[in-house]
Amino acid sequence: MLSKRHGISALFKHPWRPLRHPTPYPAICQLRLYTADNVAVLGGGITGLATAYHITKEIPTAEVTVYEAAPRIGGWLASKRVDVPGGSVLFEQGPRTLRPVNGSITAQMVCTKAATHASWNANLMFVSASKIQDLGLVNDTIFSSKTSPAALDRYIYYPDHLVKLPAPSTQLGIAQTIASVISEPLLRQNLLPALSEAFKDRRGDDIVDESVGSFLSRRLSPAFANNLVSAMLHGIYGGDVWQLSAKSIFPVLWELERRYGSIISGLISSWNKSERLVRKQDLDIFQVMQNSNLDPKLLMSFRNSAVYTFKDGIGQFIDRLAKRLRENPKVRIKTDTKISGIQCERNHIDVELSDQTKAHHSHIISTISAPALKNLTGDHSNVHFSPQTPRDMRATTVQVVSLYYPDPNLIPYTGFGYLIPQSIPFEQNPERALGIIFDSSYGGSPVQTPGSTSSGGNTSGNAPSDQSFPLSQDTVLGTKLTVMLGGHYWDGYTHYPSEQEALDFAISLLYRHLNITSPPTAYNVALQKDCIPQYTVGHSSLMLARHKQLRDFYGGKLRVAGSWYTGVGVNDCINAAWRVARGLKERFRTGLEEFADEDPWMLVCAECLRKGKVHEMGKSHG
Repeated sequence: MLSKRHGISALFKHPWRPLRHPTPYPAICQLRLYTADNVAVLGGGITGLATAYHITKEIPTAEVTVYEAAPRIGGWLASKRVDVPGGSVLFEQGPRTLRPVNGSITAQMVCTKAATHASWNANLMFVSASKIQDLGLVNDTIFSSKTSPAALDRYIYYPDHLVKLPAPSTQLGIAQTIASVISEPLLRQNLLPALSEAFKDRRGDDIVDESVGSFLSRRLSPAFANNLVSAMLHGIYGGDVWQLSAKSIFPVLWELERRYGSIISGLISSWNKSERLVRKQDLDIFQVMQNSNLDPKLLMSFRNSAVYTFKDGIGQFIDRLAKRLRENPKVRIKTDTKISGIQCERNHIDVELSDQTKAHHSHIISTISAPALKNLTGDHSNVHFSPQTPRDMRATTVQVVSLYYPDPNLIPYTGFGYLIPQSIPFEQNPERALGIIFDSSYGGSPVQTPGSTSSGGNTSGNAPSDQSFPLSQDTVLGTKLTVMLGGHYWDGYTHYPSEQEALDFAISLLYRHLNITSPPTAYNVALQKDCIPQYTVGHSSLMLARHKQLRDFYGGKLRVAGSWYTGVGVNDCINAAWRVARGLKERFRTGLEEFADEDPWMLVCAECLRKGKVHEMGKSHG
């Protein structure tokens, strides 16, 4: 048998393996009879639960066991309701909203909808929307429309005040938008680099990946990377713009430069030729979308919304998903269950538990962290890594401090919140804050009646008209704020601020930035250790190496999904769960197949795409 104590090198000494095997897959892990009839899912976070859910849909006869080491399920997704005078408020301890369509980072960065159109990530919207409908959460979903302050009003703190970012709006004309850009040094200094981007040289063939900072400095300017994009990445990854991978974080922009020589040229070509740049792997979801029974009104709500959440927070989604799984007699969820190893046998793969017992399974899908999985499987040291490929992954630690104040007019700003770029010196950010979220902007108003639209535009008003539509997470008026601390600033730390220290940091920051002098009525502090995986330079190469390792050493029995591999957002995790569950119908898959495709993009006719007929507009460029 193969276990972590033997290491992968044991495969080459195992008596069952012939000296010259006719296939690239070790004999020990060949599947004699390929049936995904007893699947283990490692990890009870959003990816693990969603994976188990999709397995029950794709292979209804399969037995599914979810192993979770912690006493609770849900991972980083957790909502907490706190009593305050007159009612209660909801605090999120992890992600607080979801985006109907991925790719919005790119759209914000280039200040145009074209990038979102080019990436065509409606697949993420479809998978999430269908799950909300299946779980009966439609009436508990709170949408923030694309014209709401939560969507349009976003800020960056630079150099000592809040700067509102330009956003498409019917209330602000082109002349006013240009005037606002010119009047702000942060925006004005990036205007000329943006206009001249199309005339800069294409990257050389020797550049297979580079940091976001390096990429944007080449295409635009160092100031654009340091002052604008570093702030955005603080809000999503808590990461360093000079370490995160441009190829992995901004794949559309990376591909546009490769195909067209520049980002602007690629966007113009998309406009003129009515073509869309699509990931090949997205086409399978597109085909499923055409035959789905998704409520058109719900789909319209998603399309018209910038973000959405639930009446009882993101945790409500987890609770409903877990409830549905527990109702299925073929699903078992085991919490407080630690795993000590994975053993690969000829006809099955085993989960070795901390009590020295073993559980036999046909497949294992790991949604735990990459370092944790490596501890269970051993080091694949005999696999060659290129010099540009990182050997391991790491994650950042973030501490969130949520605060409630009874005054609904506490701050003079509307919108989603603001982020703090890396260029802000320590003297102006001694708390090592990443940004502040205005939680009151997206959670609805407690004075609204079901089905109405708030004056601030917090809901889309597009929920199915024949259903009651709850609009508020809180039962009292007031202002909720969340301060995010840490991220890459805390890399290498072994000790973190205590709850009181974190609260003091948050109060100090709010006083200095927003002039808030009153103490909060309620607060909640959550320390999330190693919560956001970092896709550093060479991430795609590392994933390709991991794909080959899993394929060659486990022959399809061990697969992976989750935030450590193909996207850190909740939607990314749900999408990965859907893919890995569907992939169980095929042999030798790993969950990382997309990294093995040398040219994962294709051009499709935009009009054909809208009509449901995917048509490739020629071979992909080399």
